[in-house]
Amino acid sequence: MALATEAASADRANEDFVGAIPNGVVVLDGAGYPPELQTGCRHSVAWYARTLGTSLLGTLGIEDGSLTDALARSIKAVASVHSSTCDLAHPGSPSAIVVALRRTNTTLEWLVLSDSVLVLDVDAAAEPIVITDERLDDVAADLRTHLTDHPSPSKAHGKERHRFQEALLQHRNKEDGYWVASTDSLAAEHALTGTMPINSVRAAAPLSDGASRLVDLFQLATWRQFMDILAADDPGELINQVRKAERTDPDGSRWPRSKATIGVAVYRIVQESLTNVIKHAAPAGCVVRVDRTDNAMEIEVTDDGRRAPTGHSPGHGLIGMRERVAVYGGEFTAGPLAGRGFRVHARLPLEGVPT
Repeated sequence: MALATEAASADRANEDFVGAIPNGVVVLDGAGYPPELQTGCRHSVAWYARTLGTSLLGTLGIEDGSLTDALARSIKAVASVHSSTCDLAHPGSPSAIVVALRRTNTTLEWLVLSDSVLVLDVDAAAEPIVITDERLDDVAADLRTHLTDHPSPSKAHGKERHRFQEALLQHRNKEDGYWVASTDSLAAEHALTGTMPINSVRAAAPLSDGASRLVDLFQLATWRQFMDILAADDPGELINQVRKAERTDPDGSRWPRSKATIGVAVYRIVQESLTNVIKHAAPAGCVVRVDRTDNAMEIEVTDDGRRAPTGHSPGHGLIGMRERVAVYGGEFTAGPLAGRGFRVHARLPLEGVPT
């Protein structure tokens, strides 16, 4: 057995949880909403995933109940921990997707809840069996119809995304919506469950939706190739390949992803600024400065090149940078320096936005 998990970025808490006992394994992918939507809970998504995962591991060792029962008991236990300090009735309470496996002498039991993935390599099938709960994707597909109408990031896109997330929240843990582990143990009864003869299973891979995207989003491997990677290397290599693909598409233009971060905005502001230097001021010296304080990211790009006066309105590059900053409620300035050169400066507040 090999386990691996990694935070989305070095400066962000890991909202995933993976753990194992001799007869079982659990994978949780914490799910939250932008702080401006409010959650009713003082605890973080990372705390919830870690606390629920630890509780679920403990109940997996009790073989007199089903995995559904184990998850229900764990959801209740975690709810009792913060019921006195948090509004558990709030639909935005921290939540998690769940994959759980438990091995007995004769069977492999499995449970999948929300948009997690379980891949089983079994003797009787030429291709791996892929089990996933698609209800969240189905609901989201109906609600995100207007997201692609606006460039990302932009004020219009940010407003539409906010509307989409609020609408999605209203379908969480509802009969006609989708189900995740949160505060109501009833969610466990809506998980997908099943068993396989233990002797027929060559390998099993419980995955978060981030780990599975090498196949189901990026389409850079088949499920057979995916399982071969896991057989040849530890799961860390799989994460490396996912991260490598993500770095080639930082703003999700090739592979749209739901978790845009402020880091993408910083990357694009620097990229566009350097492009402008090359297009309008080369040959020139250029200095890029990116600083992070407790409450903001600051980007400054200056050059010492000469620009021919145009008398025209700002180009698309500056407009795009200004819109990226506006999405996060930041400040943006751009203009010539005294004598010669040009300066671009942006300040992006960190409070209330994913990094």
